[in-house]
Amino acid sequence: ATIREILDELRLDVRSHDVEAACSATGLHTQTKEFGRGLGDRSCLALAMQLGVPALTADREWKKVKVKGLKVEHIR
Repeated sequence: ATIREILDELRLDVRSHDVEAACSATGLHTQTKEFGRGLGDRSCLALAMQLGVPALTADREWKKVKVKGLKVEHIR
């Protein structure tokens, strides 16, 4: 199976990481650096905020991040 077929089967909505997304993720650096969140984590958190949906994660450390407008749900 190709990557696209797998994504279609999982019904995942894949978003581009463009300049706007990169700037949003960078803007979270100050609030997340003490928790060791990297660019990938911040990108996910910023996208959740942009879409107005909870960020889903299995990483318990994400729950420590407190940012206005961000909701994190632990999936385990």
